[in-house]
Amino acid sequence: MPQDGNEYLITVPAFVSTLPSVYDSIKVEPLGDARPLGNCWVKVYFFKSDGIFQTANLNLQINLYQKVLAARESIKQGQNLTPELFDVVRREVTSLADPPIVSPRELVGKSAARQIVVGKTLTHSCLQKQEIVKRGDLVSIEYSSGSIKITASGEAKEAGGLGETIKVKNMSSSKIISAVVQDDKTVKINK
Repeated sequence: MPQDGNEYLITVPAFVSTLPSVYDSIKVEPLGDARPLGNCWVKVYFFKSDGIFQTANLNLQINLYQKVLAARESIKQGQNLTPELFDVVRREVTSLADPPIVSPRELVGKSAARQIVVGKTLTHSCLQKQEIVKRGDLVSIEYSSGSIKITASGEAKEAGGLGETIKVKNMSSSKIISAVVQDDKTVKINK
């Protein structure tokens, strides 16, 4: 199993009576390229002092347990996420289709992509970038080239998070341009 700091529960079928009862060590490798989780096949090497003395292909059940974030309270779609909204709990995550969030650091700059119910394991699909500029917000449009810096007033035509490119209407010319969100009041035109 990978040395990744996670906890694995491996269930060996009861019918494996043909396996040796005495050995010095074993090595287990997955059969195939996939990370062994759930119901999977593995190759087991049994070692004694003079090397490998037996191998076996086994069908095992491997369950993954991790410390993950679970919602402490109901969270609305679009709500900014902070560590205080979550508990760190140990959960079986083998069958999750989406990787779970395992650290509060992963919440920085994120908001809820949809409603999150109390107790739900937080996964990557639950997160979206925080929209620090909302559609309709008035922003300052900046353009700079060398020592020249030009600013203009604009209206955000799209919502966006830090570093995202959004459409902005230049209030002076009424033209729609693309600009990168710098903060909640500033967007910048890239050269």
